[in-house]
Order: sequence, then C-alpha cells, then structure tokens
Amino acid sequence: MSRYHDAAPEEEKRIVAARNYVLGTTKEDVLDALVKYAKGHSLPLSRDRFSAALDVAAEHEDWYGAPNTLWAAVAGLTHSSQKTGYADDRAVIDRAAGKLLEIVF
Repeated sequence: MSRYHDAAPEEEKRIVAARNYVLGTTKEDVLDALVKYAKGHSLPLSRDRFSAALDVAAEHEDWYGAPNTLWAAVAGLTHSSQKTGYADDRAVIDRAAGKLLEIVF
C-alpha cells in the first residue's frame, strides 16, 4: 500500500509539469510535435487520432486546461479512447498516452 502512497507526489509533479508543458501555439504545431514524438518513440498513434484527442480536449478545456498542452493531449487521448469499440484498442491508446508523459520527465 505504501508503494502507491509514496508514488503519489511524483505523479502529481508529472501532472503539474504536463499541464504547464505547451506543445505549440496552434493545433497544427501541437499535432506536429505529437506526431514527431510518437514516431521517434514507436507509439502507435496517428495524426488523426491526435487530432480527435485535441478536439475532445478543446471541448473539455474546463477539465483538461489549455488544449495546446501535453496534459490536454494525454487526457484527450484517454477520454476519446473510451469511444473505441474494443478493449484491446483502448488499452493500446491509453498506454501510449501515458508514455507521452515521458516528454516532461
């Protein structure tokens, strides 16, 4: 149990850093940054998937913050993955979204 408790401050730092990490000033800049990172790190996420995720993040800016941040991209991915018809596909998207957080650490 303490393992999870001890990890909480580190995860909180990562979330704060992701909320403050601006990927670009326009949606196209953000998409370019995300696609470049995904390709460089073998993440199975397409430009279309990222675009849809950013749209979700923009719709829920009150939840996820500015849609041009890393946190919004990650949250938009995990939010939109719930609309995927297969659990395996959702898991792949969610794991890849989590790996995006490595941008800030």
